[in-house]
Amino acid sequence: MTYFKCPNCGQALEEQERSYVCSKGHQFDRAKSGYVNLLMSQQDKTKQHGDDKQMVRARRNFLDKGYYAMLLEQIQNVFDQFSCNHILDAGCGECWYTESLLKPGRTIYGVDISKNAVDLGLRRNCDLTLAVGSTFDLPIMSDTFDGCLSVFAPFKIEEILRVLKEDGIFIQVFPLANHLMELKEIVYDQPYPNDVDVKMYEGFQLLDVMQIKGPIDITSTEDILNVFAMTPYAHRTPKENIDRLTKYSHLNVGLEFGLAIYRKETL
Repeated sequence: MTYFKCPNCGQALEEQERSYVCSKGHQFDRAKSGYVNLLMSQQDKTKQHGDDKQMVRARRNFLDKGYYAMLLEQIQNVFDQFSCNHILDAGCGECWYTESLLKPGRTIYGVDISKNAVDLGLRRNCDLTLAVGSTFDLPIMSDTFDGCLSVFAPFKIEEILRVLKEDGIFIQVFPLANHLMELKEIVYDQPYPNDVDVKMYEGFQLLDVMQIKGPIDITSTEDILNVFAMTPYAHRTPKENIDRLTKYSHLNVGLEFGLAIYRKETL
């Protein structure tokens, strides 16, 4: 059996050669790249879900340059510190973080609502186990993972609580107030800091909140445009404002990440 559950009946899915099937006979074929689509039909209100191809490629091209290495290192350290060997990346995107967590003896699953992102993730590393699904209704069996990761992704905390084992670790990564502020100062006439609200979640103990800060030198116009395309405000910013970035081929930008570490409480 796998850790995936049938979105129709909730039974565990068994992996076959080119599909997943539950004990009640519901079958889900794998795409050519290897992922399985477990997004329920009632959730499927539009043809396009999650990040589009442009945003996914921009994020891949930027992250592959190593600009966020300081964040990646801390995520790896926390999961190693707590000896997490069964990890779910909830909102995995194109799997830059997910792939980095792979190592012998460790099981890694990823779920994202964007087919574009999940497909690119498996083209990055065919050994990943990925599904298209909603982080608000995870297609994952209960009490299965000892680690869960959410990097800049929406989620439903009740679902994170459900899929984690007792004492399981949840890492939530979020932008701090002045993350990428130098970029925003170019694009916007009146840039605002990000709102920061570290929450106390029922069923979890907040163990620590880390601040990961440091400058990076972005060394090409393409990378500058890509990092802006990764942000949630890219799609609601006028093109003429975004075009201001094309005047820059080099930019020093401050990174500010918050990393909250939670542990599922023992009943």
